[in-house]
Order: sequence, then C-alpha cells, then structure tokens
Amino acid sequence: MRKKILATAAVIALGLPGAALAANDGVMDMCLDTGKPAELCECASEKLKADQGDDAYALYAGIGSRYLEAKAAGTPMGDAWDDAVRSEAEKGGRGFTTVLTQTNKLGKAHRQAMKACR
Repeated sequence: MRKKILATAAVIALGLPGAALAANDGVMDMCLDTGKPAELCECASEKLKADQGDDAYALYAGIGSRYLEAKAAGTPMGDAWDDAVRSEAEKGGRGFTTVLTQTNKLGKAHRQAMKACR
C-alpha cells in the first residue's frame, strides 16, 4: 500500500501521463456517466486534451461539470447542457451559439477518442 501511495505521489509530482486529469474532471465524469470503464475514459480524456489543447479541454470540462451537476439535480439533459453552455459563454464573454458550436465539435472529438481507446 505504501509503495502504491508513493508511486502515485511521484506520478503527480512529476506530471507523468496519468496525472494529467484532475479529480472531478468534467470530461472524465461525462464519459463515466455513460457507463464506460474508467480506463477507457481516462484514455479518451487524455487523447481529447492532447488533440484539442488545454483551453478547449478546460472549456469542455467546465461545461461537463455544470451539466452533470444540473442533470443530477433533476434538470432534463438538453436543458442541463444548454444551461451549462450558456453559463460558460457568459463567463467568457462569448455568444451561446459560438460556444455551443465549439462544444458540439468537442463532443464529437470526445466520442471519437472513446472509440479509439477501445
């Protein structure tokens, strides 16, 4: 057990692959919410981040977290997603349609990353 804890700490401290995803990562959580295994979701999340870049990943993760919170509170899926996109768009001073278009592309890339990680 001690070795596992030390190895995990070393991975986090060194920034090695596997440490790239933070706890409560919205992208990872959205994948897990579909019932896919954690290993696949981690692979897909890392691939999405590598392919799309940190800023796009952060946008998608932030929206994903808000979406899942709203969905868990009983908000219908479509409304939960639109509310999360709207919130992020307002926060960044961008238009809803612009952010929605970007997240649609990120969602497609995320699904492709999941397929690639099977």
